[in-house]
Amino acid sequence: MELHHCPRLAPTRVISTTERTLSLATFAQGLKTEKVAVMRMEPEKRRRGGGGDCDGSGHSWNDVEAFSLILIEKKAEKAEKDVLYAGHPVKKGWWIVAVTFFECIDQKRHVYIKLPPSPFYVVVTALLRIGHVEFERSSGDRHYMSADTHAQIAAAM
Repeated sequence: MELHHCPRLAPTRVISTTERTLSLATFAQGLKTEKVAVMRMEPEKRRRGGGGDCDGSGHSWNDVEAFSLILIEKKAEKAEKDVLYAGHPVKKGWWIVAVTFFECIDQKRHVYIKLPPSPFYVVVTALLRIGHVEFERSSGDRHYMSADTHAQIAAAM
């Protein structure tokens, strides 16, 4: 919080389906290219090293913090037709966004590297609505997340 890497979330409130849809569209349209976001992942479907905490080999191990850091590659768009993408159905009208994943390479210091770009689309509803996340610092291809930012992401799960 002191470093202002990831703003704290406002308290939640119950909203209607109409408000939720409008809110999702606003959130999707607010996703900026070349910014880091957080994606919620199911523990058994996590990509190799895809977030949360990981051991030294880059493999995730903590099921409580099932998230991945992603880099937004293109603006979010609505799916134009029903498709099957990466084995999952995507319905016409759903918001999707092209991303590149980060891999955790050091659990204790929250160090990440960006994986090679590959066309991968995710549904915007899988993203945590905490806005964009910034790394505390970068050195070469390594990106360091502050402990406070990591704790705020975990709390938002």
